[in-house]
Amino acid sequence: SLFISLNQQIKYFQNTTIPELRTQFNNTEKLSQYLAKSIFVFNSGGNDIEQECNGPVRKEKCASDEFLESLLANFTHQLK
Repeated sequence: SLFISLNQQIKYFQNTTIPELRTQFNNTEKLSQYLAKSIFVFNSGGNDIEQECNGPVRKEKCASDEFLESLLANFTHQLK
């Protein structure tokens, strides 16, 4: 697949980025302070919408509140 799911991106962050950051800080308090001041950008759902909305028959499904609510619920769950 050309896309990395949000689940996998979070796992990569937990398994790669956090351990690497721990080696760069003397203690967990400094790391926590650093992360608290960090800015995280999440851009998610575009590929899901494009995949679901490709084609004339699917356009109605894309505009449905049910599809968008499902996408938002999944994103919210991932951030928790």
